[in-house]
Amino acid sequence: GADYTMAKAVVSTQSTGSLIGVTLASNFCYPERFTFSKKTSVPKDDIIKEGAVFDPIVAGHEVGTLPDMNLIALNAQDNAASTRTISRDLLTTPLFLKFSTASQLGAINHVIGTVDSSEVFDIGFLLTAKFKGVKDPAVEGSDLQYSVELKCGADAATTEIMYAYPDALKAVATADNWYVSYTFDENKMLHVSLSSDLAGLDNPANKLSTTATELPAVCISELEKAAAKAGGDGVLIRYAVGNSADKITLLYNSDAKLTSEDVVIMDQSPNLAYLLYSKTYPVPGDEDVTAYKFPSDSCVNTADYQFVEPQATDGVCPAAASLGEFRNADCKAVKLTEAATEDTCNTQYCCWYADITKCYAKNKPACNFVGNDLFDLSNNDRTLTKVEGTELTNTNKNSYTTIYLGEKVEFSCKEATTPGETNLLRYNKDFANQADFGDYTKVEFQCLANADNSKTTDFKAIFDMVKCEAACTKPTIHESVTITPDFTDDNGDPKIHPSGTEIKFTCKEGFGTSTGTTEFTETVACSSSVTDYSAGGSKKECYQCVAPGLDASVNAAFEKATVLPTHKVNLKCTDGYSFEKPKHDLRNVMEVECNYGSGTGATLEDVSDKKCSQDCKLKLPDNHGLKFIFDDEETTIESVPQDEEYELQCQTEGHLLEFGQADEIECEEPDADAAPAEITVKGCHQPCSIDAIKGKYTVETKKKADGAYSSVGTPTTEVALGTPIKLAGCSSSSQVFLFSEKDQNEFVCSEDTYDFAANKFKKIIDCYEKCELTSGMSDNYVAKEVVENDGDGTLTAQAVLDDMKLPPNTKVTFECKNTDETVEGTKGNIFTAECGTNGDKIALKSCYPSCQVNELDNPNKNTIVKSNTDPTAAKVAMGEHVDISCSGADYTMAFDTAKSKIEEYGECKLQATDDASKKVLLEKTSTEAEGYCVAVPTVVKPAKTSVGPLKMTASVTLPADRDDTDAWKISELVVVREGDAEVCKITVVAGTDSYDCEITLSDATNIQAGVTLRVKEIKYDTKGSVTLPVKSVEGFYAGPPALGTGAVTISAVGKSPVLLTWGGTLAADVAKYTEAGKYEPVYVLTLKKSTETLKTYEAKSITDLVATTSYDWSAELEFLSGYTVEIAASTSHGPGGKSSTSFKTGNDKATLTVSDVKVSSTSRSVTITLAASSVGGATKIKHQLSGKTAEVTEVKTFNEDKQYTIEFDDLTPLNSYTFTVMVLTDDGIPSQPASITFNQGPTKPKAINTGDIALTDGTAAISFEPAAGFTYRIKVYKKISEVDGVKTWSTDPVATYVYPEPADGARRRRDTKQTYTFPGLAGNTEYKVVMTSEGTVGGTVLVSDPVEMEFKTFACSKATLTAAQVAVSLPADAAVSDFHRPDENTVFTLTCPTDLVINEKDTATGALTKVTTQTVTCTAAGWSKFTAPCVAVPEPTQPPPVTEPVKEGLHGGAIAGIVIGVIVFLLIVIILIICICRRGGGGGTENGTSQKYSPRDNEIAADGGEAWRNPYYRDADENEKKDVVFMNMSVEDSGTDNNKVESPDSGTDNNKLETPDSGTDSNKLESLAADLEANLGEPDIGAKEANGDNVSMGSQTAKVELGDEEEAVEAKVEGETAEEKV
Repeated sequence: GADYTMAKAVVSTQSTGSLIGVTLASNFCYPERFTFSKKTSVPKDDIIKEGAVFDPIVAGHEVGTLPDMNLIALNAQDNAASTRTISRDLLTTPLFLKFSTASQLGAINHVIGTVDSSEVFDIGFLLTAKFKGVKDPAVEGSDLQYSVELKCGADAATTEIMYAYPDALKAVATADNWYVSYTFDENKMLHVSLSSDLAGLDNPANKLSTTATELPAVCISELEKAAAKAGGDGVLIRYAVGNSADKITLLYNSDAKLTSEDVVIMDQSPNLAYLLYSKTYPVPGDEDVTAYKFPSDSCVNTADYQFVEPQATDGVCPAAASLGEFRNADCKAVKLTEAATEDTCNTQYCCWYADITKCYAKNKPACNFVGNDLFDLSNNDRTLTKVEGTELTNTNKNSYTTIYLGEKVEFSCKEATTPGETNLLRYNKDFANQADFGDYTKVEFQCLANADNSKTTDFKAIFDMVKCEAACTKPTIHESVTITPDFTDDNGDPKIHPSGTEIKFTCKEGFGTSTGTTEFTETVACSSSVTDYSAGGSKKECYQCVAPGLDASVNAAFEKATVLPTHKVNLKCTDGYSFEKPKHDLRNVMEVECNYGSGTGATLEDVSDKKCSQDCKLKLPDNHGLKFIFDDEETTIESVPQDEEYELQCQTEGHLLEFGQADEIECEEPDADAAPAEITVKGCHQPCSIDAIKGKYTVETKKKADGAYSSVGTPTTEVALGTPIKLAGCSSSSQVFLFSEKDQNEFVCSEDTYDFAANKFKKIIDCYEKCELTSGMSDNYVAKEVVENDGDGTLTAQAVLDDMKLPPNTKVTFECKNTDETVEGTKGNIFTAECGTNGDKIALKSCYPSCQVNELDNPNKNTIVKSNTDPTAAKVAMGEHVDISCSGADYTMAFDTAKSKIEEYGECKLQATDDASKKVLLEKTSTEAEGYCVAVPTVVKPAKTSVGPLKMTASVTLPADRDDTDAWKISELVVVREGDAEVCKITVVAGTDSYDCEITLSDATNIQAGVTLRVKEIKYDTKGSVTLPVKSVEGFYAGPPALGTGAVTISAVGKSPVLLTWGGTLAADVAKYTEAGKYEPVYVLTLKKSTETLKTYEAKSITDLVATTSYDWSAELEFLSGYTVEIAASTSHGPGGKSSTSFKTGNDKATLTVSDVKVSSTSRSVTITLAASSVGGATKIKHQLSGKTAEVTEVKTFNEDKQYTIEFDDLTPLNSYTFTVMVLTDDGIPSQPASITFNQGPTKPKAINTGDIALTDGTAAISFEPAAGFTYRIKVYKKISEVDGVKTWSTDPVATYVYPEPADGARRRRDTKQTYTFPGLAGNTEYKVVMTSEGTVGGTVLVSDPVEMEFKTFACSKATLTAAQVAVSLPADAAVSDFHRPDENTVFTLTCPTDLVINEKDTATGALTKVTTQTVTCTAAGWSKFTAPCVAVPEPTQPPPVTEPVKEGLHGGAIAGIVIGVIVFLLIVIILIICICRRGGGGGTENGTSQKYSPRDNEIAADGGEAWRNPYYRDADENEKKDVVFMNMSVEDSGTDNNKVESPDSGTDNNKLETPDSGTDSNKLESLAADLEANLGEPDIGAKEANGDNVSMGSQTAKVELGDEEEAVEAKVEGETAEEKV
């Protein structure tokens, strides 16, 4: 409008360029249009173009272009913010990114991908970009590569698209700034452009070529799914940089458009707003920042509420500084019911809104009161109403008929006027945020309008809902219920709640409502008017049924002791019992209901006719698997009711009842008084299948245990567990049982015989075939004997030969008919036929003529001729061969060391004879010239191959049975290691079989690998050299080297600990030749003195060795001596090298003592005492006092006792110090440090002088000057006795005062002179005051030496006399001091006031003596006896005329006696009344001693009944002590002044009147009677009531002062005035 001017709008630059800032003037309301102007100092890329126009008011209006505007910048170095998320449709909108800093070739440069709701990559679509460099470095001019790796879907493989870019763009990858764009065309191909500037992205020459044809379909699908998930706003994508030095910026291209709905405002500060693109996320971590869109057709308002701005009209509103200035007759508010127009808009129509005032032509909402609303709000007796902090009253209420928008109204509670009540706001559950009510003493509401401004806040309705009421206190409830909320706080004190608070009633444990619930469904709003819910119409009660106890003969019990109404409880038979007639009733459990009736309450159903009988118990096996059927239903009870049956079934289908178990069992009713019998039942089990064995055997079973076996029919395929089974024979006639097993054909189906898991029999006898002999046996052989018969003693060899069949598991021999012949392949003429269990046919072996094996000679004793078929045979058959072989494994053939025999070395051949007889000869057929065996030496590895540092040993052994004749003598052996490096030559000596070979390595290089040895060559004297077969032995290891010089340095502290400092590379050096599990050097550390070994440690690895840097050798070492540490290296293969290091020990630790046992304030001395082993004299020490001095090393001369003392005189009180010292040797070896800690105490208080004590007859005021930082404790002790000038004081102080006092808000610590008065001291008594200062150091309280002062209190106080309303004087008008000590010679005169006389009567006439003065003296017990107070002389009265002669009556003494007796009687009655009232008749007060309230009661209760000791006793209490009747009734021994308060220490009960120990003094009683008569008037009030007299016209409390307590007794006496006291 024309009335608006352009507010100052300045582009605010941001460091990242990601936000456009607009500085707003105060209360700035955006106009319809505004223009940003370019500032030359702002880089072009960071702002919009000059002259670009925004129109955020009109919805849908397009805004000027935003080329190059950076909205999101990402820098991996900016904290952890290495990713950004935006909403973007990659498939339709190009993506422009700007990168700064260089990119590393081959490394990931950036990642773009879709994200899930938690803004982490979801791997739906993931693009990873890299500069790959030259495609083929070997090809000149090869293309450069830009790699895009795509992974679409969590389980998909990665697809790599390789883009090539020309040399012209080569520098882009390493440029300071470069740009990239990603675009998908209509064919879904991904185009990538690179450029060193933004404009270059549009240059076709910068677009990279690609070998790929199109984007994989799965990637397109993932992007489309992500777009759908994002709700059509594009794809939520995320950017991440790969290089920590990179910075990534999102760019918008020149086609980007913004509308009013795209722009949001973030309220970052009062006058600064930021514009953001609405489809971007704020910087991560700022997502919760409040952001507001520009509402259409409205002013932007960042306040809590937004209201439509009405159109303003011309007119001038009066100036005002505050809202209050508009609350007058000249300024009215616009109301909802008024229709203001432009014509009526003038100074009469002003509206207050926010921080400005304007005239409006349209309605403006406000909050209004009607009728008597304001009267109700301003006149409520419990609620206080304030508008904008101003209290609403009858006077100003009319100024608040309108509450303006935004104004606040407060409701708070007034103080309650009824004792015991507290006003609180009423609780109303309809309010959304109860927290706004706090403690319900105050709440605030604001005037607001609804969305269409048709309604405003209704303060009157709110007031009616929350106005203050008396708070609820804990109500009386029935003993069966509990309530919430709790009306007791954590300390057990009563707690109140606002009226209207919902009380929820819950039944106590075990109780329920009449409907059976444990909670009452309806809640009750608490009220101060309803406080009893235990009776009447508000009664809330819960109920329960209690299960009755049943007689033992019933054999049943209830499962629970109580049950809720409408609920049921189980009546259950004792285990093993059932109800009678269980088939017609419940078996052993029945439900009994708890019924509720309004008149009867909760009652349980009658069960008196129910009884249970004992069942027959079932004896069942474990895991029986049975199912019990009773009354056609399954039951789990393992007992059968009497006269009933169970049907037995198996739980598992396919299982059978065990053999011999019937399927029904019955419980017989027992005889009278007998228990039912126990029934033994077998279980169910998986059966044994016989189907498989029926085909191999003839199977028979039994039906009964005592029955016979019978054949199993075809249908029977399985039998029950326990069934007897018999295998009557094999099904095949050619098969038989083994004779040894034929009796094992009977067994039982059981776990032992059957594998139920595999469903087959475990092992049963088998059927076997007989072995058939080959035809022709009888032509070659004759039967000889049966070698094995399998237990069949009837079997013969001839029977087998006749039958030509051999039974299984038997062995039979046959002999060649010609005994000179040999069985083929054997060493004799016997052929053995053996039949196993496989039924194989037995092959025939023929008988042939034979040769002797020894017909051929052995070449040497290690080369043997043997039969080819039987090495033990002495002869071979015709046509068979002999071999020549080495005698053992330690030999090999000389011609070929890989062989140990020559086969078919010779043959038994038939020789031609002249007589044509059969003659055979063994001939050599082998042509090998070196057909003999040579020895093969063995390399033997000893248990430990290592014999020292870098040394190892091996043993070479020749076979002991070698041929060592001259022709076969061995001269030399050559031993080599891996690689055939010769390590030693061994000269062989006749008769020696074993030789040593020791090897030393040059260094530890690869020592951990070990050495492999073998004997390479053997040399014979006559046969020459033979290269032996490779027969290597691994695992020869040399010992580890010793630790080098400087591997460790050793120093001692005293003699312990001993510190070892290891070389920094020691562990690493050893690790070079260490291999786990193979070569692990360990080290044994030994402590020695000279040659004596003191201590040896178990072997440790080098890591564990150097890990220990300190040893406690205190038990082995001596002070000031030299020692050696030896470290021996070894491995599991043997010992290695050793190293030694020497060290010396130092002095023993010194002993420290402080100078005194008492704490001191600023000085202290420490004495150092050397150990006995130390030398003494000039000794070097290192010492330090913590917090005071630096560490000092110096030489000090110790005395002949080896002591030296150091003095300190500048210490700080209440500080803790630690002194530490070490004794050094001349070469600096330290001892163990010795230390001692001591605390400096407080400064002793200043002495108490005579002038520091001010005394009275019952107090002592002590003055003292405290010092800062200390606590002062002052104690007063009472003198008990004094003998020969020695005084004895009370063990415990009679009074104590501590300064500073406990802070109570009224007293603060002051370091100036202080005074404290000790009250309650006895008069004329000696005391001693003792003062100490204290301080705490380290949790320990330190106390100074005390200062003391004795004093004696005065015996008498002038105030005692003046309080009796008499004037005190001395002769010659001498001045009367305030306090006095006992003095019989000083007499004080007491004078009554004018018109008053001493209350003394003539004993004869009974009239007042009219004396006005009396005298007293100060005694040790206080003032001597005096009478007070003074009384007025009564007016004389005319005696009545005597009309009759006076009869002779009682004389005066008798009358006086009667009067005294009556007075004593009355006195006793009064005392009894007082005692009854105090001891139990009253109650009702906190101390429980008086029926009437006393202001001191609370104080006495709070101080444990000893208010007289309270230093904060209120002197104002004395103002209530009036009309004291002084009764000096002390006795000589008491020492108590009864005119004063009795101290609790005196042992006097101040609730009682003091009475004399001896008989009654009549004079004292007379005086007492007179006092009572004068003060009581008519004494017998009860008599007046009995006579019907009116005693209620006046009422006054008479107080009898007893000690320091008050008793109040009320009496209503006719005619008394308010001033009269009784």
